[in-house]
Order: sequence, then structure tokens, then C-alpha cells
Amino acid sequence: MESEEESQWNINNIPKRIMILNYLKNVSSTKTNWLGTMKIPFSELSMCYEAEKFKKRTSQLFLLGTSIGLLLRIKDSNEFAKSLVILMQEFEQETKEKNSRQRIFSRSKRSSTSDLSLMEKENYVYLQPIKHVYFVITFSTFCEILSQTYEKLLKTSDSQLIFDLSKFDARIKKIVNVMIKEIDAIARKLIKEELYTIE
Repeated sequence: MESEEESQWNINNIPKRIMILNYLKNVSSTKTNWLGTMKIPFSELSMCYEAEKFKKRTSQLFLLGTSIGLLLRIKDSNEFAKSLVILMQEFEQETKEKNSRQRIFSRSKRSSTSDLSLMEKENYVYLQPIKHVYFVITFSTFCEILSQTYEKLLKTSDSQLIFDLSKFDARIKKIVNVMIKEIDAIARKLIKEELYTIE
């Protein structure tokens, strides 16, 4: 278990989280270069994050992002933080229900509408059902929602809530780190291809 100092460390690093999230949002929406090298075309990102292959990740990000987005309406920062803790507990519960998830995916494959919903009849308070969307667009929007979320968490004063939110921060950090590695790999591949064209 993390100490209170480690939890506080996460809170102190919120500005850095916000900066990275905004940067990834701009990179994934082709508004800025990747590490000062090149803008990665949307077509290239879409091809690398092909819809069928990444449908599980897409649906999870969309599910979490949409649910967090609804919580942003809560004005009180401490109440927002409490709701966020509950939401993450619900999200973890949902993603761990492997057997139920596989049954739903199986039905979605037979469906003409290709519904990618992770939920069916669970009684959640904050978790929202989803439909099919594209990964790159989903991730860009996810980053924007998370930036607003961290901005709001800066105003959280309850020390216990700060500690409880360490799991949320750890989950987000994991998602971001995976994306950084993947986008960097895509950029390196494109740079190599450009170099090979030089005679």
C-alpha cells in the first residue's frame, strides 16, 4: 500500500499529468509534432489502431471517459473526488468480469450493429454503457476529459480522498505510458521510411 507521502506526490504531479495529457491529445489529433520530429498523419494512426483489433481497448477507454465526463458536472471538488473513487471501483469490477465480457463480445460478433457494450444489466451508479467508436478519436477525447479531471482534483482538500485517488492516478499513468510507447514506435517507423526514400 502507498504511503501518504506517495499519495501526496501524485497530487503534486498533477500539473505534469495535465501537460502530458494535453500533449498526447494534440499529437493524436495531428495538431503538433511528436517530440519535435513530425506530425503523425491521422490516416497512419487510424491504420495502426485498426478498429477491429483495438475494439476492446477502445470500448474500455470510451466507457471510462464518458463516465468521468458526466462526473465533471459535479461542482464540489470533494464530492467529485468521492464519485471518481466509486466510478473507478465500478470500472475495475466491470473489466475484471471476464466471462461476462466474453459472452457480450460473442453476441456482438453476431450482431449486425456490432455493439461493443461491456455491460448488460449491471446496476452501476456512475458507469455508462457504450457503443462502437474509433480508437484514435476516443483517446484524444479521453485525454481532454482527463485534463479537466486533474484540474478539478487540484482543488481536493480531503487527505483520505487524495489517498484513495492514488489508484485512479496509477491506472491513468499506465494507460498514458502504453500510449507514449506506441506512438513513439509509430513515429520511429515513419521517420525510418522517410530516411529510406532519401537517395
